[in-house]
Amino acid sequence: MRLRRDIQRLELRRYARSLATLADDIKQAEDFPTETARDFCSMVHSGAALIAERIDSAPEDKLPWIGALLGFLSQNLRYPERSRMEHTPWSVIQSTEAFIQEHVGTQCNFIIRPQWRYNYSISEDYVSKYKELFDSLTPWISAADLGGRIGDVANKRIYCISFPRVEKMNILSHVNWGHEVGHILGSVWERTHFSALWASEEGTILARARSLLPTGTSSADANLKTAQFLDKTMMLTKRAFSEFISDAVGMHLFGPAAFASLAEFSCRYELDHNPAESNGYPPWRYRLRRIGNGSVVPITLGSRILWHRKLVRYIQWNRQWEALTKDTTDQTVIASDHGCQEAYRVVEVHWPDVWRDVLQQLDPALRVPYDITSRYAAVGALIDRIGRGLPPNEYGRWPDMQPALIADIWNAAWACKVTRSISSADDYEDHLRVLFQLTLKAIEASHVQMTFGKKRIPDTT
Repeated sequence: MRLRRDIQRLELRRYARSLATLADDIKQAEDFPTETARDFCSMVHSGAALIAERIDSAPEDKLPWIGALLGFLSQNLRYPERSRMEHTPWSVIQSTEAFIQEHVGTQCNFIIRPQWRYNYSISEDYVSKYKELFDSLTPWISAADLGGRIGDVANKRIYCISFPRVEKMNILSHVNWGHEVGHILGSVWERTHFSALWASEEGTILARARSLLPTGTSSADANLKTAQFLDKTMMLTKRAFSEFISDAVGMHLFGPAAFASLAEFSCRYELDHNPAESNGYPPWRYRLRRIGNGSVVPITLGSRILWHRKLVRYIQWNRQWEALTKDTTDQTVIASDHGCQEAYRVVEVHWPDVWRDVLQQLDPALRVPYDITSRYAAVGALIDRIGRGLPPNEYGRWPDMQPALIADIWNAAWACKVTRSISSADDYEDHLRVLFQLTLKAIEASHVQMTFGKKRIPDTT
């Protein structure tokens, strides 16, 4: 019906123009902690404006898809809008983005925003996603057309990291951002290495699938069941690698603080769920065991003498989780499901090579993991600053104070939290509020010191 087609185009043009205007309005806000949100808005604005300009020439059969694309662009504007300073721990956003870029590349940019769901997550790269969507409408419109409108943004990668809204000021929980960074490195590993790994194991997994078939299974049913087994096992293997790589990256970046935040976060969930019944997510007990085995810090006579007492208690607190991971209920659950059993066999066999390949993505200087045994003096000094009500942003003797590393700050803050939680003091929550504020100020101040501290005003005399 021609009338309906005409209305479709009129409404799609109006929708696209309104969306372009909305994106531009959001972009004009002056309270974004970084430029990433504005770049995102520019991309949505340009895409919507391009569609509005060309809607009259759009193929009729593509109109529903164009409507869906506009809807997707519109939904995505919630990311920049919710990343404004009033919604985020804005003082640490710049330092967090700079730290992440140091490990995954300056082409990676991040919108950090709250979500109502109690979870940390990271989105796909929206620049690549938008290019893919526009290319799906060629020859009418293409990724090259979009790239021509958005300029340098076309060469960037923009991710959205989400955190629980209720934990906005809980900077110690935000150590989990290290895990989300791991998903970026993990996705690169999966694209470049997983196919070869799977090819080396597929024959063994196929033989296992066939061995499970009941006697007398027809050829058609056998083919169907083995294909389903392969698909299920591949999904479980990919998901396990994704989470284990991300956990390991968090540990690599932040050491004991990554374990502490992950262990605390796990307390909200069942420890021994079946991955096959949980979208492939590994059991929490299994994850804590793996990350814990890689984070054991020995407490020696020397460390008891030289280390700050709160740091010693913090490390002891981390090691107390070993009692939980000695229980093997999670492994029993995995063994009860043939697909899970195969997936986790593959993971354990190949893990050393996988982790080596992941580390190769980092600059050589960044392949050395954070080691608190070589940072104990700095962390101890930061713990003392917190004890005096000062932000733990620097250490040393004036005037040769050194800005603190973000990993040192987080570990010092976690040591103070853990030692207060052990005492079960009535003012625990009040103590945390102060600790969060001091830590937020420290991360911001340390970033400023590292960025501008060595610069000097030119001598004009």
